Amino acid sequence: MSDLSTAVLAKSLQVAQTQAAGNQNLISNVAPMQVIQDPALGNKVNLLA
Repeated sequence: MSDLSTAVLAKSLQVAQTQAAGNQNLISNVAPMQVIQDPALGNKVNLLA
């Protein structure tokens, strides 16, 4: 893979992570949230209805 492709891919990943973080912040502002940490599954987010 060329350096340019690597740079573009890294930037795309960074943008995706930023958007995901923004979405999580939005959700937490709208609804109470419980985060369960499970080493096998990673972090799971459950909305409390």
